[in-house]
Amino acid sequence: MTLQELEDAVRSLLDEEDVGGYFSSEEIRRWLNRAQYDIAQKANHLTDSVYMDTLDGEDRYVLPGDFIREFAVFFNGQKVEEITFEERNNKKEGYIIWRDMRELLVSPPPPDNRQIELEYYRKPEKMDGDEDEPEVPEHYQDLLTLFALYRALQKDEKWEQSQVIYQEYAQGIQLIRQEYARGPRRNTVKVVRR
Repeated sequence: MTLQELEDAVRSLLDEEDVGGYFSSEEIRRWLNRAQYDIAQKANHLTDSVYMDTLDGEDRYVLPGDFIREFAVFFNGQKVEEITFEERNNKKEGYIIWRDMRELLVSPPPPDNRQIELEYYRKPEKMDGDEDEPEVPEHYQDLLTLFALYRALQKDEKWEQSQVIYQEYAQGIQLIRQEYARGPRRNTVKVVRR
């Protein structure tokens, strides 16, 4: 579904076909985008990876702007584990995600010519144009309209109805979480020698 189709679906559920009515297009679209982000945070279904070339002695690297959380970090192709600040002070090899600073800290500081690969769960692209489509799998896109309906009912102070809709939304979130629970898998090839 496109953003316009999603907005139209929400308006249909609200029995408000008038675009200039109580619920503005901007408001509904903001709710639809918020739902898409909420689903991405909870379901971990959108992934990406980034490669960073190290600089001699530099231990801080900026996280991608669409970063939600990491699922794997590799130094020169070798997977490393997350460590604590205390372990970092003791020079243990690993990484720290410093969310407040939006940085990846590596330990120990690497020399030149190394590569860090960060595999991570990402935020969805914001839907702005009428023809933009959500990054939520098609069979879960009704969750977007449920979330927008929930927010509209809250705005209208229909608290009990909004909670019923939110429960339906939460159940849908559980389904998508179950589907993506195992997380992303790296493509590996098994070598059989004869």
